[in-house]
Amino acid sequence: MIARYLPRDEGVDKLIGNDVWIGSEAVVMPGIKIGDGAVIGTRALVTRDVEPYAIIGGNPAKMIRKRFDDRRIEMLLEMQWWHWSNEQLKAVMPLMTSANVEALFEHWLAHIRSCRASSLPLQAVIGAKNCAIEPRLGTGLGKAVKIAQNKKGAHLSVNPF
Repeated sequence: MIARYLPRDEGVDKLIGNDVWIGSEAVVMPGIKIGDGAVIGTRALVTRDVEPYAIIGGNPAKMIRKRFDDRRIEMLLEMQWWHWSNEQLKAVMPLMTSANVEALFEHWLAHIRSCRASSLPLQAVIGAKNCAIEPRLGTGLGKAVKIAQNKKGAHLSVNPF
């Protein structure tokens, strides 16, 4: 969720996560954090932070229900599919549209997780199957990519901000 990177006290008015849908004429009050995957109903008045994958609505807005159970929400938050490359998304589109979160998670564990560039040795990222390190619009990836040398070898590090 974006909120992890930008605390409220740095002058940020609202923090909206990834994969969020906000209905028409919804009002989000200043300083509110909207978690990844949340759905805000039309004309909702959001006065409190919104949990990831929650569906909220009303005036003032209240949680109607969660989009998924807690276990599936944890899987989705861990996968962060919005950071996947276009090739990775194309390859998994049938799973993405099936609502089978478990199968998507298994695919991620087998084919994509090893591609995460945060702390993997560069050789592992380059040698991993189906890895595509590609900047995508809106993700911030590619803004600051550097290769650092340490005692264990070269590491690829991505700083999205």
